Amino acid sequence: MVYFINMKVLLIQPDNTSTIGLSNISLMEPTGLEAVAGGLLVDRHKVRIGALGAADCCPDAYLRNAIDQFKPAVVGFSFSFTTDAYRTLDFA
Repeated sequence: MVYFINMKVLLIQPDNTSTIGLSNISLMEPTGLEAVAGGLLVDRHKVRIGALGAADCCPDAYLRNAIDQFKPAVVGFSFSFTTDAYRTLDFA
């Protein structure tokens, strides 16, 4: 089994550009990513979560900036609804 020590992990919840769904009327907290981050933090990894729907600038620029500054070894993406799948794939 391979263990990675002190990895930097960036977890991203993309913004929703869909015209349907609950996320159009409310900002969804990335609780799934928070749960994953909790497990990673217990193992002493450095974790940042980016909820791009809450970004105060262009989500694409926010993601690029987060990667450039944090320099993660791994970037993980999450989406809450089927309508978010295409936007998530665009980022990946």
